[in-house]
Amino acid sequence: MKYYFRLQFSRIKRQLEHLGFPPYIGMVLSIIGFFAISHLLFFKISLAIYIYPLFAIYTLLQFSEKDRNRFIGLCYDKKTYRQIRVIENSLLILPFIVYLSFRCEFLLAGLIFLFSFVYAFFPPLSFSTFAIKTPFYKYPYEFLRGFRISYPIFIGLAILAIIGIVVHNFNLAAFTILITTVSCMSFYSEVESPYFIWIHKHDSRAFLLYKIKTSIIYISIILLPLIFLLAFFFIDKLILLFLFCAIAYLYLITNIVAKYAIYPKQVNLPMAIILAVGYLIPALLLLYIPYFFKKSIVQLDKILT
Repeated sequence: MKYYFRLQFSRIKRQLEHLGFPPYIGMVLSIIGFFAISHLLFFKISLAIYIYPLFAIYTLLQFSEKDRNRFIGLCYDKKTYRQIRVIENSLLILPFIVYLSFRCEFLLAGLIFLFSFVYAFFPPLSFSTFAIKTPFYKYPYEFLRGFRISYPIFIGLAILAIIGIVVHNFNLAAFTILITTVSCMSFYSEVESPYFIWIHKHDSRAFLLYKIKTSIIYISIILLPLIFLLAFFFIDKLILLFLFCAIAYLYLITNIVAKYAIYPKQVNLPMAIILAVGYLIPALLLLYIPYFFKKSIVQLDKILT
């Protein structure tokens, strides 16, 4: 069991190094970032106390993938397997418990810990293998795969949007737009094999435009119903809602061209900092997009020409 956790720790260190972070500095920054985002959530959203546990539960579900746990079960006896799941769940949920304890929400922290402990003794749920029809079959890959893995998030966001409407809390309802956008952006986080680029008949410019056009169409399928629903109940926020929608498009386009600007590498520390500044100041994305677009063409020309 000790070897398993040493291996997981080594994997985390390698992933941080691959992203351009010195491992221990990256861990410290991750912890600071987690608590900063948690504090911002509670500061900006009055119903954060109901949203926060959902993030904790989703984190547990993400690390309870059926095939992964089946493999661990094959490597260890049943008793050791249960111990691994209990310890792993406790470590995953620990940052949430610490922050809730800091806010003196001891009951909620205790309930989350109890859920993580009890869940370790139940068969893992698997959403990635659940067959669900989507409108993304025509141009499959990022959205088709990403939506099937992440559809519980969108169900939760729909519930949050409805709660925001019922309690007349525009900030809570608008928060779902941000999380929807970030979720769709995550669909493009995986760096595909050069083969899946080479098989396209397009040249580099056409390939990028194809990716951008597809992403805009597909995120619109998810985002626009939410925008129209909120616009109906918050008519005075109509302009602001469509501004949020335009920014969501800019975020997604930037995410795509930035990905291929450094292909086949993953986003490293300098790129992450540059993108973070742009996401905080969306007007900068109007400069980022043509710059990264040109760099992407240079990288893709190595494969498509």
